Amino acid sequence: KRNPTNMTDAEKGHAPETSDEPVNLKFNMNVANRDPNGINEHLKVSFSEVFAEPHGNYSFDAIWKASFTIFECSKLWCYRIVSAIFALPCALFCGCYFACVIFGQIWAYTPCLRGLSIVFGCTFKVITLCVQVCCNPVNDSVARLFSRIRFYHVNSGSMPTVKQDVEAFDESVTLTTASLKVV
Repeated sequence: KRNPTNMTDAEKGHAPETSDEPVNLKFNMNVANRDPNGINEHLKVSFSEVFAEPHGNYSFDAIWKASFTIFECSKLWCYRIVSAIFALPCALFCGCYFACVIFGQIWAYTPCLRGLSIVFGCTFKVITLCVQVCCNPVNDSVARLFSRIRFYHVNSGSMPTVKQDVEAFDESVTLTTASLKVV
């Protein structure tokens, strides 16, 4: 065994003490591929997806080429200007928003749900038992009722002969009509 005085905090089971050194926020970022997971593939819009001239209804070639250039350049520069104005505030807002969501999940929702599951665990078991006692007999009865329904596949227009089912049906009809007769 090691001497406890020479052990590190992690070996002792303690969290390491914080240091006054600045945190390095250098991220490995691929600037060329800014959507590596493809979450915004649906936002790719090209000129040909928006504008199309059917055969026989063509504008002048110079107008079509100028329209293409204006569309692509205005889309690019408008996005760059809007992102230059709003990207940093949106990033700040989204960072704060997700930090609050994570904080709420860790420090409020999960402990609250765990507490409720402890408090209402017995109640949940009683309700489950009551539902089973009330619904299972009804479900069994309905299942038995529908289990008597039979479907037959008829080939070549001939009807199957099921003598036992017909006799049982005739007996039940006879019993029912006999019990309903008024004397």
